Amino acid sequence: MATQRDEFDPPQELLTAVVTQIAIPVLTDIASEIGVDCVASVKVCVRDDRTHQFNVVGTTVSTSPVDENTEVRLRFRKTYRDDRILFAMDTQHADAWRDSGFSGVWIHGDIVIDNTGTTCRIRDKTICYNQGWHNW
Repeated sequence: MATQRDEFDPPQELLTAVVTQIAIPVLTDIASEIGVDCVASVKVCVRDDRTHQFNVVGTTVSTSPVDENTEVRLRFRKTYRDDRILFAMDTQHADAWRDSGFSGVWIHGDIVIDNTGTTCRIRDKTICYNQGWHNW
């Protein structure tokens, strides 16, 4: 089982795969349901360190400064298999989202890398109400 010491800062292509295949579709669906626009700051966490990577505005990845209403924290862990990586995504939302009681989404998943490409899969998804940050 992967542990905290297996956390790492992923190469850009893995980060982009999780953001485009998982984060953007999930955030877009939820934003549409509650009627707000999603402007997110994406950070990678490795143990206690958080590094800002880029922003997501709607369905677009941006490096321009934004006034975000969502913070996305992603964690990555190596496994004993070179072709599989675990990830966790946790979000917290500003007041516009929280008016409905919705505070964020917490996702666990994996990334499988093979000769056909990189596939990100959700293994567990929890919609959170009135909660703070999670870890693994």
